Amino acid sequence: ACEFKATGSEGNLYSIVGLASMSTGPSAEELKVQLVSEERFLEDRINHVERNFAALATDLGAVARKTARLRDKGDRLVKTLQDFASNESGGTKDSLEGMAECLSALENCQQLKIDRLETKVVKPLLEYEYVCKKAKEELRASHSVREKEVNKQRNLDRVRIRDPANRKRISQVC
Repeated sequence: ACEFKATGSEGNLYSIVGLASMSTGPSAEELKVQLVSEERFLEDRINHVERNFAALATDLGAVARKTARLRDKGDRLVKTLQDFASNESGGTKDSLEGMAECLSALENCQQLKIDRLETKVVKPLLEYEYVCKKAKEELRASHSVREKEVNKQRNLDRVRIRDPANRKRISQVC
């Protein structure tokens, strides 16, 4: 708080003691340090998400491709069983056709698994690359705004130190 003395020893009726230290917010340097640490934290988080989501998308894409290769091999096995069954008769033919039908159903489930993995997981993870890029652009834009704010606070601090009694000049700087 401000303390008022009615001594008049400095030529003023009232001299304001402690006005330079009585800022309503942090000083320019404190503000700068705080903003830099916030920006660094945000940039680290964005880079962390970008790096890890890209790795997840890559690994899950590899899982989908390997599952697709396994499904292709299963389809070839189904084809082989059907070819073998076409040359057989009786119970053997029925058993081979039943086995081929069951394997075909399993391969259809594998295809659904692959499709879901690609559309519900890999694609959204890949979209985060754009989200992270946009967040970095916004961070850069806010950095310039914050620099202006720090410079304004620095000018205000200078005015308060040079001429603490000149409220008109201080309000102009604000």
